Amino acid sequence: MAVNDSGLVVGFDMFNGIVWRNGQATKLPSNGVSLSEANCVNARGGIAGTAEFPKDGPGFRMCLWQAGKPRDIGTLTGFSYCSALAINDSCVVVGTAERDKAEPYAVLYRGSKMVDLNDLVPLPHGAILEEAIGIDNHGRIIGNGRLGGKSVGFVLTPVKHRR
Repeated sequence: MAVNDSGLVVGFDMFNGIVWRNGQATKLPSNGVSLSEANCVNARGGIAGTAEFPKDGPGFRMCLWQAGKPRDIGTLTGFSYCSALAINDSCVVVGTAERDKAEPYAVLYRGSKMVDLNDLVPLPHGAILEEAIGIDNHGRIIGNGRLGGKSVGFVLTPVKHRR
């Protein structure tokens, strides 16, 4: 699914997140995770994706593997599915969330908070940001959405606040 500049490759087999180091494939640690996918990796070796955490009930949530351990970083309230699709070197994660296989929403996880990107930016009437698929180290986000019933791409650029 992804590779970083050090050659660390991440992905998944049928049920587990996998990492390839020096040509050797190993399962990512599960520690309470029953099913997982590793979708992205940053330059520091931070890995993100999606996982099922049975203790939290049914559904898949964003997962961040750091220092060899999976961490549940959640989903939006009321949503049953959330997946990380990109991670930058500051471990800001973007992806998508769905409520019962309904329309997806682009999401961002930073620090300890998950937010719907649609709530952060002014959008034209009828527009929806469905999935954030990339984030760089300056915070620029790219993704896909819908406008007037058509698929569109988007770029979000952070605005510096003045005091």
